[in-house]
Amino acid sequence: MGGMTPNEVLTSGENNTTYDAGFYELASIGDYVWEDTDGDGVQDGTEAGIGGVPVTLTGTTGDGQPVTLNTTTAPMALTCLITWNRVHTN
Repeated sequence: MGGMTPNEVLTSGENNTTYDAGFYELASIGDYVWEDTDGDGVQDGTEAGIGGVPVTLTGTTGDGQPVTLNTTTAPMALTCLITWNRVHTN
């Protein structure tokens, strides 16, 4: 359709999540993988990072091509910069 989203009328309660306006926001995943031994959701000084944890991010490029990024955490920190493009599910 030449880069244009078609006009569509939706009734109350209906939705169509197949359109993507191409907006994206740069994001990052970082910090540590650790065992939260006290269960407070915060990494305390006694909770060291865990290395060797596999991390897989999946999604699509701006033109809809599938992308899979794999990395493994270091003993102390994981920092992974990604371009996030909302993935639609039907």
